[in-house]
Amino acid sequence: MAHWYMLLMCSVLVFCTAVRSALPADVAIISSSDILPYTTCREGIQEYLAEYTITATTINEDISKGREALEDIKREKPKVVIAIGPQAAFALAQEPALGNSRLFCMILNPQRVLAKAGLFSGVSLNIPPDMQMRTIKQAFANRKRVGIFYSKDPNQEIVDALTRAATAYDLVVVPLPIGSAQEIPGLLSSRETPFDVLLIIPDEKLGSTKIVEYLIKESLRRNLPVVGYNSWFAKNGAVLSFIIDYRGIGRQTGAIARRMLNGSLLDTVTVVPPEHVKISIDVKTAEKIGVAVSPDILKQADEVQR
Repeated sequence: MAHWYMLLMCSVLVFCTAVRSALPADVAIISSSDILPYTTCREGIQEYLAEYTITATTINEDISKGREALEDIKREKPKVVIAIGPQAAFALAQEPALGNSRLFCMILNPQRVLAKAGLFSGVSLNIPPDMQMRTIKQAFANRKRVGIFYSKDPNQEIVDALTRAATAYDLVVVPLPIGSAQEIPGLLSSRETPFDVLLIIPDEKLGSTKIVEYLIKESLRRNLPVVGYNSWFAKNGAVLSFIIDYRGIGRQTGAIARRMLNGSLLDTVTVVPPEHVKISIDVKTAEKIGVAVSPDILKQADEVQR
């Protein structure tokens, strides 16, 4: 009897699994590629929405492939479609019929990236300007001038926002617009560097590792602390680094998706910054260049290198 009961239970389990896999997905995820930040973000989404049926597709940064994938997704009629990364989001932006069932995540400056295709709601990679300036003030209490090298066309709005945020903390942003990376040595060659802290922001003119390494080296040679925007900087000489939690972005996106699945559709386009940004402090580098880091920021830091 026990033997037949076990067979019956196994049959029921197989049947339920088959029915579940045959059901249309509640959520469809389309990823730009399988790089680690995107897969980590996707895992965060899947963890947060574990009770829902989810499908996942990767388009290998091919927007045309993304359009093809979205044709299949539309036939499945999921309640929410999530794009991870710019290529997937660009393809999804061209599907206005999906309306407010769309979400994006893992995009820097989405208002600019998706401007032509059509902006929709999601979670950006932009670290809030207020957080950056507040943390710089807390870390380097005796320093006031924050230098920023940047390309004027794509990043002027970002620098303007940082400039506004700085005033609340008695800081002054020293904007250093450049047309090319070749202009940087000239701006650094003066006897008196016009800033006390160098904040490096994501910028196409500073996209080369060689250029960023040069900036860090020259700043440290002048005993100036560098502030970076990811874990690479934390390992390569930045005294202060902001590190975005990609799994956290996935969970944050998942939380928005869950509200949508429960019937709270987004009536207006809403773009929010990442909620989970870690702070890394390199005390060893700070001591080497004679820069004092406040004890308060060391207590707040998620990571302290000594």
